[in-house]
Amino acid sequence: MAREAAPLSYINETSGGSPLRIDRPGLIERIRRGEPVALVIAPPGFAKSDLAIRLDNLFSGAILSRATDWGRDLPTSESAILLVDNANELPPESFSKLCAWTHEFPDRRLVLFLRPPVPEALEIALVGVDHHRLRPDRVGFEPDETRRYLNQNMRGQVPEEIIDETHDVTGGWPALLTFITPDNGDVEVLRSMLRRTDPPEAVVEFVQNRLVPLLPVHDIRILGQMAVLRRFDEELLRTVIGDSSVANAIHKALIDLDFAIVRGNWTRLRAPLIREAFRVLGDSLSPQAMVDANRRAAIYLMEHGGEVALPDVVAHFMLASEWDNALGFLEDHTDQLVERVSPDRLLTWLDTLSGHIGSLPFRATALHARVRAAAGDWSGAREALARCEQFLRTGSTSNPAERNFGYARVGSVQAHIAWLRGRSSEANTYCLRALSALEQATFDKTDSRADAVASMRFDLLSLRALLLLEAGKHEVAAEVLKDIATHASESGRKRAEAQAFRDLGQISLRQGDVQTATRQFERAAFLVDRQVQPDLFGQIETSLARCFLLRGDFVTANTRVMNALSVRRRVGSLSGMAYTLLTLIQLRIAEERYEDAEREFREALNLIERSANLKLRAEVMTRYAAFVAERGRPALARELVERVRGFMGDLRRVEPSVAALSEVARASIASAEGRLPDAVTNLERARDGFSRLSTEFLQAYCSMLLAETHLRLGSGRVTNSRAPVRVYAEEACQIANSRGYDLGEHTRFAPVLDAAADLGATAVVQYQRRLRGEPFLDTPARPERAKRRATVVMYRVLTPEGEQLLSRRDVDRVLSSIRRDTLTVVEMDGKCEIYHRGNIKPGDLKRVVLPLLRTLLLRPGELVHAPSLAAAVWGDGDYDQRARTRLKVAVSRLRDLLGSDAKHLKTFPGTGPKRSNNTAYLLSTALSFTWVDTVEVEVDEEDDAIDI
Repeated sequence: MAREAAPLSYINETSGGSPLRIDRPGLIERIRRGEPVALVIAPPGFAKSDLAIRLDNLFSGAILSRATDWGRDLPTSESAILLVDNANELPPESFSKLCAWTHEFPDRRLVLFLRPPVPEALEIALVGVDHHRLRPDRVGFEPDETRRYLNQNMRGQVPEEIIDETHDVTGGWPALLTFITPDNGDVEVLRSMLRRTDPPEAVVEFVQNRLVPLLPVHDIRILGQMAVLRRFDEELLRTVIGDSSVANAIHKALIDLDFAIVRGNWTRLRAPLIREAFRVLGDSLSPQAMVDANRRAAIYLMEHGGEVALPDVVAHFMLASEWDNALGFLEDHTDQLVERVSPDRLLTWLDTLSGHIGSLPFRATALHARVRAAAGDWSGAREALARCEQFLRTGSTSNPAERNFGYARVGSVQAHIAWLRGRSSEANTYCLRALSALEQATFDKTDSRADAVASMRFDLLSLRALLLLEAGKHEVAAEVLKDIATHASESGRKRAEAQAFRDLGQISLRQGDVQTATRQFERAAFLVDRQVQPDLFGQIETSLARCFLLRGDFVTANTRVMNALSVRRRVGSLSGMAYTLLTLIQLRIAEERYEDAEREFREALNLIERSANLKLRAEVMTRYAAFVAERGRPALARELVERVRGFMGDLRRVEPSVAALSEVARASIASAEGRLPDAVTNLERARDGFSRLSTEFLQAYCSMLLAETHLRLGSGRVTNSRAPVRVYAEEACQIANSRGYDLGEHTRFAPVLDAAADLGATAVVQYQRRLRGEPFLDTPARPERAKRRATVVMYRVLTPEGEQLLSRRDVDRVLSSIRRDTLTVVEMDGKCEIYHRGNIKPGDLKRVVLPLLRTLLLRPGELVHAPSLAAAVWGDGDYDQRARTRLKVAVSRLRDLLGSDAKHLKTFPGTGPKRSNNTAYLLSTALSFTWVDTVEVEVDEEDDAIDI
């Protein structure tokens, strides 16, 4: 709409609310010709927007109005753009006048922009008025927008490195761009300005004039302490500054002035130039005060910052000259840091640390190897590892435990490098070698190295479990992960425990048990703080999206995967974003939204070009090769497959999962070129490979592709049970039916399924009925009057051994210890009946009353964890009020159902804490992970027989 405002050469709103921009030469020319350009309105005496300030500076307020007399200075001819700035500070009576003014000129094209927050009175007045909102979280330019701005305001083409550096130091903020851009448009002047150690004076004055008047004290030295902060909240400001009132005022002013951006629980300064201005304004602050501020910030972020603040912790420790702490923190969080910090920056840090810590060259060198590998510099990584091994062989340390710890560190790096290169067997060898060395590295519990040994053991065991999983050894991998979860729970390492349950979910997913996988992923999510560990949360959300995708719930899958992608974009994890995009791509293909899938593929390809994870790069490229081949571009597909072969080597010997995917890509190429027999051969190899890896969904998908290819070959015309179309389609549908899968691409596979069904494939018929929401098999018809619907919930009861396992939170072993005794609760026509088999007694509080209470309390398929239930029971803390309401209703209904057995509930808590209450204790512990399965059954009205 803004593009249609003819008098404006370059004022626009794009990408959901970028700020208005100014093409200064064109704007000046229009002003000189007397043409109306814009009306910028702000309350008298209140800080104006960047656009208003810039226009004032350029044209001395020639046609601008900050009064409430709307349109006083605006010519009545031509079109106009109206920007209402700081509307929340305007007098309420002005709103109706503003909206009346917008209706006064119906023949003119008027575009109204509002900067939030918008007062309620203006919201009411704006009913029926066409307007746009400037999003408060989107003030800065994107890199492409900064490029466009510089190319329009500078003479000649601006080099890319200058554009990137300008965008980095300004954060894309238009106000800072105008200050740093030279009036003569000389690129060399801009280059020299970027090389200056101090920011331009205009930037310092801009920050001082806008911020300092809003502070309760005018001692600008406190801004020097602000210069050390990169990520902060109000508590961190109070920790660093020491004065709560000043810290709160600074935090509010930074947000109100758009100097800072709020993301989740954290606030960040919008641009490094602002931080540099703070440093200049606070230059009288003593160096020791700056060191103390950095130390306090590092300690606070280390305890409260979570994964997103890891780079800031290292930077603060280094600025505080805490070299040993910085190196130790780098050491403990290398894997997370290489996902968030560029390898060049990490290597710069390590070079600086090596210069200050002469007594610990081995640690820095081992980290060098890990970072070199993350950057894809394999030769540099090998050289660094060789120096580490030489250091250990020379016996520079006489402590055997320390030497073994060193060998374990080297083996850990070697294992990660081999895994990144897709060499699973080699990685497993190094992993076992490192674990063996780690067993000999025993330190006293008070020694800080003991905690480092424990962390490394968890990392190595997780990597070993992943390697076993990729090799198809699911049972062994599951045992390793269960041990990790047990030890992590006992030692209070929630992240390690969450990672173990995440990986257990991956095993269940590969084995086709989507329900168990969902439960394990949900438990992992329960252990993770989204704000503190966003990358791990993104991994779990991606896995849950995969579960819903397999079950055919594309809407929920889309919600989950977009949530994960949003988190991972904010964190900046390249490989994490690529993994999530792969799930999103599979969803788009299943939905047959192929254009969207193409776009997501391109984004994933751009990401993996910067990733050293060769296995991930190979997976994305082979999947894309198959995709483009099916869309009629076999030449591009062949090029992609050859590129994968170039950096992975012999795929069949190196990485079996990538080898199987490459066979699918080759089959798609052969099919696109009309070589259908070759396509069949490639697909059979892929299917066998996925079968050996126990990846059932991909095996079923390959079977469907085989059936589709045979149908094209004409094999479907063979009218017997051995027809390949029937054999492969039935195999695919048998897997899908047994696991509850939805193979997706319903339109594409419909002809194949119809052909197989015509040939008598029973599993195919059942799969088609399931997609249509019909029952699997035909059932005898009953008179309509004889049918009623009832909800049946069936429970299995734990043995005493199972209860002990549950108390230790070993949920998976609990499942294997469940007896066949069952409790069945039938709810029909508003009434409940209890049926049981085995040794269950209705008066048994632990076995019957509490499961029945859970039946009434929870919705089918819902999993509630102990702390959330306990919060509702005890009535303390922050809990969901709806949960408490449902609890009260359930207790009331339970009393009605139990009759004389209701005495067990007499002490059930109503309000307030009753810590000794046995019922509440059992509710919040023994039933924390019960899963409710619900089916609908038919009940005959005459004899009330239950047909289960």
